[in-house]
Formats: sequence, C-alpha cells, structure tokens
Amino acid sequence: MLIKSLAIALLYTLLVPFSLAQNISIASQETAIASQETDIASQETAIEPTQEKNYIVSVHGMVCELCAYGVAKNIRKLAFIDATKADNGVKVDVENQRIFISLLDNTPLDKAALFKAIESGGYKPIDVIPGSQGEQK
Repeated sequence: MLIKSLAIALLYTLLVPFSLAQNISIASQETAIASQETDIASQETAIEPTQEKNYIVSVHGMVCELCAYGVAKNIRKLAFIDATKADNGVKVDVENQRIFISLLDNTPLDKAALFKAIESGGYKPIDVIPGSQGEQK
C-alpha cells in the first residue's frame, strides 16, 4: 500500500507541473494569436484599395492575326475599356499570346466579361495580371 501511495504521489508531482506548463503555454499562444489577428485587422483597414488601369491577359492558342483582330474587336465593345487610349484600349500581341487592355477611370475590371469576349473568338484566356504594354514579361 505504501508503494502504491508513493507511486501516485510521484506521478502527481511529475504531471501537475507539466500540466500547468502546458496550460500556460496554450494561454500564451492564444494571446499571441489574438495579437496577430488584431495586427492583421488594423493592416487591412489601413490598406487602401488601388484601381489598376492597365492589364495583361495571357491567352492560349492565339496565333492568327486575323482572328486576334476579331477578339480585340469583341473586347473593345466592353463597357470598361478605355477607347481613348492607344489602339482603342486593346493591343494584341500575337507573337507572345497576350492582350494588353486599358480601363476607364474608376471602372473595375469585369474578368468574366473579358474572358467571355476572348472565348467567343475561340481562344482560351489563361490569366489576367495588372501591367501595361511597356512591362513585357
């Protein structure tokens, strides 16, 4: 019976400090996470959204100048394209399979409409990234 009591006492003295250390560690981790969430929230409110005016669209399979002309014509019909810019707001680079577009001021890019206009010409749009014709990548 004495051995059993000693074993229980020994286990208790070993496990209680470990358990307390875990609780303290978890509490400090929760505090650190809450602090990081607060920092992220304050950063998100401090960031002002920027409106890009120029985009580069990568297009798969665009190798024909004549067909590319048709795609550019479809894109120029979109309401957000700035036709006052060079090439009426749309420049097609068949060699690199890219389309450069310019948007009207304070007009968001409608990616779905843009991709639909490209697909209607028989091509597959891959992605669209902010940039201009001068930023050949």
